[in-house]
Amino acid sequence: MEALKEYGDVSKVQWKQCNLEDLEQTRKIAEELKKELFRLDALVLNAGLGVGVFNLTEADGIGKL
Repeated sequence: MEALKEYGDVSKVQWKQCNLEDLEQTRKIAEELKKELFRLDALVLNAGLGVGVFNLTEADGIGKL
């Protein structure tokens, strides 16, 4: 967050950490944002992709890499 200050006013920037692989956590964060915000101007999703074997998430059975 400190590094963002060089770009301007960051007083309204919010940081939310969420493991997008965890669908329940993702839903929870989405509901929090929906309750907290009147509008959402930008959303930055920063995720890495590793090389691994195919498996299923525990919650919904959606395939992931």
